[in-house]
Amino acid sequence: MSGVKHFFRSGILTVVARSHPRVQIEATVARNAGLIGLVSSGRVDLGLAWDVGSSTAHSQLVRELPMRWIGRADSTSSPPNDPLSLAVPEPPCLMRSAAIKALDGASIPWRVAFTSSSLSGIWAAVSAGLGITVRTGVGLPKQLRVLDGFPELPRIGLILHRADSRPDPLVTQLETILLERLDNLLSAG
Repeated sequence: MSGVKHFFRSGILTVVARSHPRVQIEATVARNAGLIGLVSSGRVDLGLAWDVGSSTAHSQLVRELPMRWIGRADSTSSPPNDPLSLAVPEPPCLMRSAAIKALDGASIPWRVAFTSSSLSGIWAAVSAGLGITVRTGVGLPKQLRVLDGFPELPRIGLILHRADSRPDPLVTQLETILLERLDNLLSAG
C-alpha cells in the first residue's frame, strides 16, 4: 500500500511484538495477487490489499481512498504539452491502469519513463523528477505533493483479508491493532 513504510513505522509490529514476546511475527510485503493468494492458502493470517475485484472468503472493506496525481513539490500543476512522463509500478497495477485510462480519456499524451516493483523506487523516481505517479495521498514523502489540474481519478478500496472466519485470539488482537493504527494513519493522510 502507499505508505507501507510509514504504516510499519506507526508501531503496529512493535505493539504486537512487545505484548507477545514469545510469538514469532512474519510480515510480508507483496503485490495484491500474491498477498491474496497467501491469505487464501492459509499461509498468511491477515492481508491488507487494494481492491482488485477479487476477494477472499473472509474480507472486509476498510476504507475507500481517492487516487491522486503525485509529483515533486516544484512540479507544474497541469500536464505539459510534451508527453507526460510517468513513474509507475510494473503491470498489472490498478493505479498505473487508472493513470493511463485518465490520460487517454483526456487525450493527454504520456510515456512510461520509469517502472519499479517497489514503492520506494517509485517515490525515488518521482523525487528525482523522472515523472509523476498515481497513488493515494497516504504516506506521501515530504518532498512530494498532490498535483491539481490533471484528469480526475477514481477511488480505490483497501481490503483486509482473513484466512479464517474465526481466527486465533492473537490474530484477532493483531487485526484490532492493525485496524486502529490504519484508521489513525488514514485519518491523518
